[in-house]
Amino acid sequence: MENWITVATFTYPTELALVKSFLEAEKIEFNVKDELAVQADNFLSNAIGGVKLQVKEKDLERVKEIVVEFGYTPEQDFVPSPFWTKFDELTSKLPFMRMLKVEARFTFIAAILLTIVVTLVYFGN
Repeated sequence: MENWITVATFTYPTELALVKSFLEAEKIEFNVKDELAVQADNFLSNAIGGVKLQVKEKDLERVKEIVVEFGYTPEQDFVPSPFWTKFDELTSKLPFMRMLKVEARFTFIAAILLTIVVTLVYFGN
């Protein structure tokens, strides 16, 4: 069973309509994620990461070419930030922190540091 790979992300389903028609004409299998959610409420698009066009790995390069022909930018391979990679590595060693997602760890530590700074400023006067 082949996995579906996200080739491109579109803000609105209408942007994807021509690409879908072209893929259907070339008989390329594709999957569209979050299209109906964005159709129901356009403001959800940014919140859920847009409408995602997915294809099978065997069609990946051809679909990237098609997406570029229609003036869109294909998805790039995700490379995590060195900061977040190191932060995750360091905070996952802490007993309570390893249960939390990276974002929650960052928020928790930022809240503690902010509390310390505010306390020092308040009582420092």
